Amino acid sequence: MIYLANIKIPIAYVEKPHYTVDLYRGLNVSVERIAYNIAYPWINSSTVSIKLLVGEARVSIDNIPFSPGREIRPVGAYVVVNVSGQGPWNIYVYDDHLGRDLLVGVIYRSTDLVVQTGMYTALLSVALLTDLSIKISQGEGIGAKLLLRYDNRSEETIDLGICGGDTCIYRIQRTDLVGYELSFYRRSWLVYARVTDGLLAIYPWDNPYIFITIPIAIIIAMIYLLQPRSRPPQKKRRVRKY
Repeated sequence: MIYLANIKIPIAYVEKPHYTVDLYRGLNVSVERIAYNIAYPWINSSTVSIKLLVGEARVSIDNIPFSPGREIRPVGAYVVVNVSGQGPWNIYVYDDHLGRDLLVGVIYRSTDLVVQTGMYTALLSVALLTDLSIKISQGEGIGAKLLLRYDNRSEETIDLGICGGDTCIYRIQRTDLVGYELSFYRRSWLVYARVTDGLLAIYPWDNPYIFITIPIAIIIAMIYLLQPRSRPPQKKRRVRKY
């Protein structure tokens, strides 16, 4: 096996295209099922609310049908909360019986939570929504590549190509995105070059056909040419006697 060194070979100065990246994160909290405690004191209402503290935001999921002793699967019972940073985010539920917030989960990624208060036991589905928006101005033959990292530790590379117009907008929406990396490149018929620190540079990893195939072919040819060649056996001449 042949390993390539991570060598950077600058070949020219180049300016990156102008670009902006907007990253939005939100938690979509929905009620999948809720079962009411039959022993809980009766309330004079046909609906209840689940009061949440998500990060620093207080929100509530309202208009959930109230039916003591039964399990309900409410429709459209959800709330979306804007969050900042990379997480994790704490989620609290307010217990009316105790009169205080209860920590029910620490959110790193999309997950399900079981919430239990004096009134009910509920299954909440928490989806981490990530909206990545990239705006790139035209950059004289410079292409863009996007590396996406997911919560299962897998990665995906998307070649955004070269922006042909004045401005190109790319948008990625996922529930399992945890990180990204935007890079720029220029490709010709011979080499693939990255744009790094104002330089156009080529790397062996990107051009193995140059850094492996051609040198190895030359070495093999030289070895073949420098090998001592064995002479063909000479035929013995027969001398005729007269």
